[in-house]
Amino acid sequence: MKTLVALALLLGLVGCRAASTRAYPAAARPATTAALPAIAGPRLAHDVYFALREDTKAQREALMESCRALATLPGVVTLSVGTRAQELTRSVNDLAFDVALHVEFADRKSHDDYQVAPAHQALLAEWGPHFESVRVFDSWVD
Repeated sequence: MKTLVALALLLGLVGCRAASTRAYPAAARPATTAALPAIAGPRLAHDVYFALREDTKAQREALMESCRALATLPGVVTLSVGTRAQELTRSVNDLAFDVALHVEFADRKSHDDYQVAPAHQALLAEWGPHFESVRVFDSWVD
């Protein structure tokens, strides 16, 4: 059993490594901020997965546009937003979201300031009624 788990982890890591070196097709390329500034130390990654009550292309695009506006907030190192990769349906893929947001902050203070920033609060007030669910995962990355 331990051998199977180790093999699965190894294959997952190799698959992640291979996927990270591939270029995105133009239509699937995520929106990102400009060139990343040099940041000393780890950054705080803030990943948000939105499930929409009304999952339409128009709703997804509107939400992504609203999220992109947050890229200019102080302390945001990078911001990417996009839709779930419909073609990836392995048993380990979580399919319970429509739009994913990935934000990296320079530090914890930048994250905390972002949470109370008027632009972020306005997005929550506008979009909150449209969410079926919101899941947030925060982690330290280098």
